[in-house]
Formats: sequence, structure tokens, C-alpha cells
Amino acid sequence: CLLLHPHIAKDIDIPDPIVNKAEGHLQLLCKVWLYFQKHTSRNVGHFLVDLSDPDMSAAILKLLNHKDAPIQ
Repeated sequence: CLLLHPHIAKDIDIPDPIVNKAEGHLQLLCKVWLYFQKHTSRNVGHFLVDLSDPDMSAAILKLLNHKDAPIQ
């Protein structure tokens, strides 16, 4: 949902201890959330361009192409 509706990042609160110690999928969620908290007018395309980690880019693309992801 956060990837498709980045404006909701402002309504989500992830506590610092979780953000600072996140690993794996939770780390990906925190990175997406932090990006959209900071860049409130950007979208997933901006995020992918700004993302420098190829593994995270691949994970984002996998989520966006998941069979259960709604078509926009």
C-alpha cells in the first residue's frame, strides 16, 4: 500500500528502535517509509530512481509485480 499510496507515510508511525534495528523485509519497509516521510510529493518511480541498492530495487519491483498487487 505504501508503494502505491506514498502519501499515507505521514499517517504511519514506526518507532525509532524498530527503524534503527530493522533487517530484511522490515528494513525495506522502513526505507520506503523514511523516504516518503522525507519526500512527501514523490512517488514510487522517484524512489526507484533514488535507490542505490540493486537488491532493494529488485525487491520493490517484485512487490509491484506481485499477482495480488492492484493494477493502477
